[in-house]
Amino acid sequence: MEKEYNLSWNSMFGFVLRENRTKEERVLNEAQAFHWSDKHNVSVTESAQKRIDETMTLNQSFKFRRGW
Repeated sequence: MEKEYNLSWNSMFGFVLRENRTKEERVLNEAQAFHWSDKHNVSVTESAQKRIDETMTLNQSFKFRRGW
């Protein structure tokens, strides 16, 4: 079954959410991308998942360095 949305990473625009029915694309910021990536009707490309993982790792290590 094909998902309704596709979340991908583009080095020029950042995160891009594409609606598969209408082929409409929207550029998302990181917070919006994290929100959409958890939904069951969204497929996440490998490049987008890698970028999400990198961002999460950077944020966690920053918190530990600051003692939070």
